[in-house]
Amino acid sequence: MLQLPQVLASYQIGEVTEVGPAGGTAGKCWRVTTGAGRYFLRCRGPRTSSPKAMEFDHGLRRHLLARGVPTAVPIPTRSGETWVGVNGRAFELYPFIEGRRFGGSLTELTETALALAGFHQAAAGYPARGSYSPSPAQFAIAASAVGGSDRLDDTELILAAFEQIASGEPAMRYAVEQAGRLVEAYSAAAYQALPRWLIHGDYHPGNLLYADSGKVAGIFDLDWACEHTRSRDLADAVYFFATPRSGPLDDSRIESLTDAAEPDLDRARLFLQAYRQVSPVTPVEAHAIPLALAARWLAMRLEGSAKVPADRRVWFITRDLERPLQWLALHAEELVGSVL
Repeated sequence: MLQLPQVLASYQIGEVTEVGPAGGTAGKCWRVTTGAGRYFLRCRGPRTSSPKAMEFDHGLRRHLLARGVPTAVPIPTRSGETWVGVNGRAFELYPFIEGRRFGGSLTELTETALALAGFHQAAAGYPARGSYSPSPAQFAIAASAVGGSDRLDDTELILAAFEQIASGEPAMRYAVEQAGRLVEAYSAAAYQALPRWLIHGDYHPGNLLYADSGKVAGIFDLDWACEHTRSRDLADAVYFFATPRSGPLDDSRIESLTDAAEPDLDRARLFLQAYRQVSPVTPVEAHAIPLALAARWLAMRLEGSAKVPADRRVWFITRDLERPLQWLALHAEELVGSVL
């Protein structure tokens, strides 16, 4: 990317000796080595690069770090700013945090749950928590037709987008049926009845690092942090951390992040039970977890389909779409019971 030398010149970090890719889908990341040390450079997606988004995010990071939540705060530029704007996108530079990816051990799973509970408890006191919403549910693939929403995984928008994509595509029938079911089961009224928390919004293994002990060494990528129901974060955690996979998630490939899989019920229970030890969940929140997981699953496929060629979008959405939904149909009550 041609802007990288320009961006790095904005920082007083010594002579750059190496720059290498470090993943990302909507945004891109690089590892940067200089004579002064190692750094992590992020280029955020255009939807989360506004000055208001940056101020909210960076203030939240400072708030969390001061309360013992493992994260990182951005390094200021030569002029004292905490980001560099280039062509409508924001670049951030962070100190490089040592750690490894999620390995799947039960210790890591428990620590991941405790870290999320600690995040929620600490974030609840962030003074600016209600001042910004990333308006995440644009669903870029059909934004012109369905608009946006301040609700993550808005079921009505998912249905509208699927109906648009389904025109002349019989393979989309199941997706449309499932989205229609969720419009009824996880309606706007049901969503409005849930308590509001400041959530992470994208809690998956690509956004966490671990120490050798299994403890969480860092929680990153707060681009989608907003006031919402924490059932969304808990649903993310069940799907991404309690689900056995054939190999590690590749957070640079949208296909990997959205592969169909079935959570392991015992691991899901362990996670939710560890979470509630630090942050108890109300009955209405518990009953929303399976619904939030179903909505999140459909939204992942819809939003991710904007990142593949047009002739692969229906395939991308529909491939093994039923697997997590059929698992949920069998185990929703057991999920709810494990957190009450």
